[in-house]
Amino acid sequence: MKDKLKVLVSLILAVLLIVLVIVKGIDRRSDSEKFVNEYERLNGKDYVEVKMPKVKNIEYVSFSEIEDMIGGKTSGAIILASSKDNASRKMVPIFIDAANSTGVEHLYYYDFLREQENNTNNYKKILKYLNLKEEKAHLPIIIFLNEGKIVEFFTEKEPAEYTEKEEERIFNEMVKLIHIMLDDLCEEGC
Repeated sequence: MKDKLKVLVSLILAVLLIVLVIVKGIDRRSDSEKFVNEYERLNGKDYVEVKMPKVKNIEYVSFSEIEDMIGGKTSGAIILASSKDNASRKMVPIFIDAANSTGVEHLYYYDFLREQENNTNNYKKILKYLNLKEEKAHLPIIIFLNEGKIVEFFTEKEPAEYTEKEEERIFNEMVKLIHIMLDDLCEEGC
């Protein structure tokens, strides 16, 4: 009887230990915190140094969720980029600053590097959604949705050098595209 009790206690302790390890190992950071860390952790490696602005409203999504958003009722910006792509590392912080300055409520992020590099079906679907006939759209690609309808998108045709003047131009363009997405641009004479 004592042996059975020892085995039972040992099993219970083992299960509790496993549960503790699992719970402790769960990443409790928000998507926004994970996003900033994903970009900043590569600083000092073979990538462009980046200081990400504070992000409060970003959500990681799958490609199937993106497809559901397009044509659904979702409003917000979808960021197709990668922390391992230097153009994304330069552009995404500019976009986040623009989003923060305009109060965008919903930002969605999908690491799109593998899709783009391998010219996958998902990559081809994005090109089709955006009516791009080019074989290659450069990262990042930012899609602006208003109730599931693509109202605008941003991608550079060629990777650009980002001078301070160029960053200011991109910031202003992003702000304009966000206002188009939000449908809050004032028409002439208002």
